[in-house]
Amino acid sequence: MEIFEVRGERERYRDLLLFADPSWEMVMRYLPHGFMLAAREGDAVLGEIVTVPVAGGWEIKNLAVAEPFHRRGIGGALVRAAIARLPDGSAVWVGTGDFPSSVGFYESCGFKRSHVVKNFFTDHYPEPIYEGDCQLVDMLYLTQVKGERAAEGYETGIAGCRIRFAGIGDLPLILDFIKKLAEYEGMLGEVVATEDLLREWIFEKQKAEVLIAEKDGAPAGFALFFHNFSTFLGRAGLYLEDLFVLPALRGAGIGKALLARLAALAVERGCGRVEWWCLDWNKPSIGFYRSLGAQAMDDWTVYRLTGDAMRALADTADG
Repeated sequence: MEIFEVRGERERYRDLLLFADPSWEMVMRYLPHGFMLAAREGDAVLGEIVTVPVAGGWEIKNLAVAEPFHRRGIGGALVRAAIARLPDGSAVWVGTGDFPSSVGFYESCGFKRSHVVKNFFTDHYPEPIYEGDCQLVDMLYLTQVKGERAAEGYETGIAGCRIRFAGIGDLPLILDFIKKLAEYEGMLGEVVATEDLLREWIFEKQKAEVLIAEKDGAPAGFALFFHNFSTFLGRAGLYLEDLFVLPALRGAGIGKALLARLAALAVERGCGRVEWWCLDWNKPSIGFYRSLGAQAMDDWTVYRLTGDAMRALADTADG
């Protein structure tokens, strides 16, 4: 994927612009100003973003990703590319309907709720605008200051590669990575996770955390982990449940960078160790892990209680 600046003839992206803002009259009020970026793969245009100067900073006025390319992290990549062009310390705003999917996406990009403009959509658009079955009425503004979120993202030493914590807006991406890993392991049919389940257990109950690796602004891989505990050490550890890098980007050090960041988090949090499982047949991964100094626990056998067996045992708990 390539993100580039659109210079001149911005109107040729009319269909995408109207996908985000259904009033061409409104679009033309801001389209000639600021800068416009677009994403493409070959001849296919994936999405666009328009960012314009406003009093006290900048505002993202239009962001759209073509429907065939949804849930690939392209919207987030465009937002980050636009903000990267701004001077450090710049205030950035974005307005959207107050719906979990939209707000969650922008929060995952580092934005925080700012203020609400009452009746914006009903006052400025002649026809009702809907998101799903809900009519848009008020405009919710979110904001961030460039540079304030830097502590939540990590450089890796690999050109164009950084690692960040996932936000709720990354749910489609996380599920896609889980399925890609399961497919690689020949267990895709066993995946029953959904975005709703991941939302509940990762972001609402906070039972796990996710790191996202990006290469040149696009998602490259992920690591999903959570805390366990060692009674021998008397302290918590980190357990790595999933580690995955897109096949086209393997060999560039991204997997090692994710594990290195996980180890750094373990050290920062005072954890005693980092652990994970690996399938016996996955010789490339085993060799990779050993090269990092990881030791196989050959004397241990993993046991799992699940499904009917777990429920049957639970039924005996009260005698």
